[in-house]
Amino acid sequence: MSFGTRVDGRCVEAALRHCTALTALSCEGCLALDQAPLMASRTLRQLRVGGPIASLRMELPSLERLDCSDCWQLQTIAWDGAPPPASGVPLERLAASSCAMLRCVAPFLAVCSGNVTELDFTSCDALPPAELCTAVSLCPHAVELGLCCACVHDGVLREACRVASGSLHTLALSIGAAVTAAGAGELRQCLLLQRVALPRSVTAECVADLAAHLKNLRAVELMENPSVDSGSVAALLASCTALDTLTMCDCPRVGDAAFEPLACALTPGAGAVLAHLAIGDSDVTDAALLAVAGRCAALHTIDLSGDVRVTDTGVAAVLHGCPRLAVITLQRCLLLTNAVIAALAAAHKRDCGAVEFLDVYGCAAVGSGALSALLDAVDLRQLNASALVVERLEAARLPAWGGVRFFSTRNDWDP
Repeated sequence: MSFGTRVDGRCVEAALRHCTALTALSCEGCLALDQAPLMASRTLRQLRVGGPIASLRMELPSLERLDCSDCWQLQTIAWDGAPPPASGVPLERLAASSCAMLRCVAPFLAVCSGNVTELDFTSCDALPPAELCTAVSLCPHAVELGLCCACVHDGVLREACRVASGSLHTLALSIGAAVTAAGAGELRQCLLLQRVALPRSVTAECVADLAAHLKNLRAVELMENPSVDSGSVAALLASCTALDTLTMCDCPRVGDAAFEPLACALTPGAGAVLAHLAIGDSDVTDAALLAVAGRCAALHTIDLSGDVRVTDTGVAAVLHGCPRLAVITLQRCLLLTNAVIAALAAAHKRDCGAVEFLDVYGCAAVGSGALSALLDAVDLRQLNASALVVERLEAARLPAWGGVRFFSTRNDWDP
């Protein structure tokens, strides 16, 4: 069941009383839900709440999934009414991202059965550190933890590693989390960890150490990190042979040497496992791109935004060696010319590729003529370019270009 924008708390309470077999309810976008209705139902398993609600009171003994993301005024999530079942509420997933005023949630988790596998507190910056630490301690079977919030520190991370080291697969920390290298080192005991986003405070030595212990890593994010260097990234590529996603935008100490161990880090004869690579605003040149082109045949996404030392030669090599590329971001690569657009058209013609997105915003030497020819050859869905180029393409739009969307937007890394 789903409610509209004008539904208030009384309507929700009435619906739950009368619909005795209801298993799923969505109140997303209910802007009149500014009261604190008592969500009471013995059968409800899934609840999605949105709007300006300040307190979420529940008597839902069968609840398995709770999503209150974007409840910007929500302060408390609590059990109310009759005593909870002796075995606990069978909650498996709690999503509370962007609940910027949330301050109390641990008492609710305390009445659950302890089987929560997904917990997301992204942007819950008002959560007291002690409250977050207690909430994490009540989820010993957590598989995914979203802790991208300002209150995270070494103690929270240490508790997460202590209680969920045997189950944790995914961990996201905010760029600015107050986590030291010693705190991040606790992750060494999470041997099943596959996906991790680390704060800018993590050192190069810590990254290399984690790479030596966490052999199952598949995705690593290191954003705006002034310490991570080529050596630590090389250690990551050499040790974590299952790595398919590497994101390290604005890491100025990462250069070509980071990609030297690709040959020994990948399965012989199978090409690279990397599918997504973002190395924007780094110190790489064509040498790094040649290494990627030779080993990353499965590459689907590449982001080189702000890599001012790469040229047509390096990008053309990637286009030639990575036939599965679908998303190509070359924003502010100042040395690129129309030649790279011609190389993309040729690669598409040769491999019958599926390029869907191209970003050449800030590439001053890439003109509308070359892009027009590309649109004749490639079935693009989205193209980002300078305002003048987009204006000319819109004026010359042909039916053969289909529904391609033009836009002119700087990305997050543009100063």
